[in-house]
Amino acid sequence: MLTPELRLIHLQLTKHCNLRCSFCGQWGEHGYMKESSADDLTTAQWLDVVAQAAAYRAETGIAPQFILWGGEPLASPAFPAVSAALREAGFTTALITNGVLIEKHLNSINRTIDTVYISLDGPPEVHERVRGAKGIWQRIERGLAGLDPAKVMRVCLFTLCGENWREAVTFPHRLGSLGFDRVIYQNLIYCTSAQADDYRRWMRESFAQSAPRLDSWISDAPEPWVAELPGVVSALEEKIRAGSYPLEVQLYPGELNAGNIAQWYDSSVPLKKTRLPCVMPFRHLQINHDGQTHFCVDFNDFTLGSVREHSVLELFTNDRARRFRTEGATCNSLCARCPWYYNDSLAVDQR
Repeated sequence: MLTPELRLIHLQLTKHCNLRCSFCGQWGEHGYMKESSADDLTTAQWLDVVAQAAAYRAETGIAPQFILWGGEPLASPAFPAVSAALREAGFTTALITNGVLIEKHLNSINRTIDTVYISLDGPPEVHERVRGAKGIWQRIERGLAGLDPAKVMRVCLFTLCGENWREAVTFPHRLGSLGFDRVIYQNLIYCTSAQADDYRRWMRESFAQSAPRLDSWISDAPEPWVAELPGVVSALEEKIRAGSYPLEVQLYPGELNAGNIAQWYDSSVPLKKTRLPCVMPFRHLQINHDGQTHFCVDFNDFTLGSVREHSVLELFTNDRARRFRTEGATCNSLCARCPWYYNDSLAVDQR
């Protein structure tokens, strides 16, 4: 078993978001944030988390990397102060954003952020349809134009879905002119009803808690567009080999290719050659907007406790953490189609 070392921390600065993306597990049709009444942490509380991470680094020599996200992190009043504190402390920091508010925060981003991940789902008309808002493309373009390429790496996150798969092969040609360094193609995260039931049973029996947020992620049958993915990925792979794109293009998880991508949506098919435990419980901490802490970014019903009441180190090493690592060591039932299960490094993209 791996030795627990805290190497990556997600700070969900706010639950609030200015968009309503069709496939979103937070604010989509079945999004769990719609039922959340908990308040965001204050700026002072977030800054205390940063101070605790600095103390952990001083004690252990391990410097966690940080990812700021939400909701929409740039909608949080805490963003400027938290990102500045992370920069002052010398932590590598990334930002995951829908890009609409970048222009408003250009000074902070250019001074404090190493990598910006911006979610784009196709050309303007497609993107705005997926994201549930009109007129945002130009705002995103202006924000991108203001990012300093010498200081900030710019990565596009393209989530394959029923609305945009037809755009996937040609879209990278547009991104070079927007100043992106890389585009990462992602597949939808999901679990089946049976996997959700199995996980909920584990939560009840071992941790005396429920798992209502799983409803946001359940999918029992692939939609018809999934049958088109092998052809899409084959065309992407051909253009990548030919060097046809103006920027780096990646398909994530790396185990996926034209021959098996449709199997991502058949959760009974194992994609990993060897079933190993997910590294997240051993290397990562997700701190939700309300202070609750988790190992997993998206399947985050399981809680270690709150930073309002305990230190980050206490939460990462408490009895619940140890039990989760031990009992989930062979991969709990939700891991099969979560991309983090296939990411062994957990590292922020760097130049």
